[in-house]
Amino acid sequence: MRPIKFRAWDNEIKEMLEMVTVACHRKDPWPPLYIADGIINGIDHQDYVLMQYTGLKDKNGKEIYEGDIVRHATDEGVYKVIFEDGGFYVKNLFEYDFQTINEYPLEVIGNIFEDKHLLKEESKWKTSVSNAK
Repeated sequence: MRPIKFRAWDNEIKEMLEMVTVACHRKDPWPPLYIADGIINGIDHQDYVLMQYTGLKDKNGKEIYEGDIVRHATDEGVYKVIFEDGGFYVKNLFEYDFQTINEYPLEVIGNIFEDKHLLKEESKWKTSVSNAK
């Protein structure tokens, strides 16, 4: 069984936070977020984007989370890790194409919040290749 882990992107300070746990209390309108640095109370949790650990590591031993940008070992393409329909997939950035995440070796090269330029660069490259054909 894979460990259930999360990380959170803080939209206000633009920083990735390591999560210790996520807990829910029936009386609270928002569940508290337990961040590695302590408990965050009295804030709007919509300022955070939670991302779940896939249970897999890349070819270098780095944990793969949803929202990561990965390089595909077989075609050198850049993909985004997503969670959809109860499973983790890699999404081709040029076409709306899903692949099971554990089919091929992957390498984490960034994430969708800190490394958006990787998504734009890949999209430009694939567009220029398509137009050249």
